[in-house]
Amino acid sequence: MDASERLLQFTISAPISVEDFWTLRTEMSEKLRETVAKLSGEQLSQLKRESLEALRECATDSGVSFPAEVLIVSGTKPPGRSQK
Repeated sequence: MDASERLLQFTISAPISVEDFWTLRTEMSEKLRETVAKLSGEQLSQLKRESLEALRECATDSGVSFPAEVLIVSGTKPPGRSQK
């Protein structure tokens, strides 16, 4: 198999407050919702407080903006090889 990977770096910007971003993020991510559901009320409060504090560093006059990256991996099989 011929494989390659590429790191894509970009910026996430949203015209919303830090608090609204936290709400949006927790509502959109099933994995995050599952993880948060396992926390006690005290743990969730602490996580939210620490997350909002960290997100405030990314606050701008027009909302939030922070760097992001994703690793894109792709591959091809040599011709003539059957799928298994």
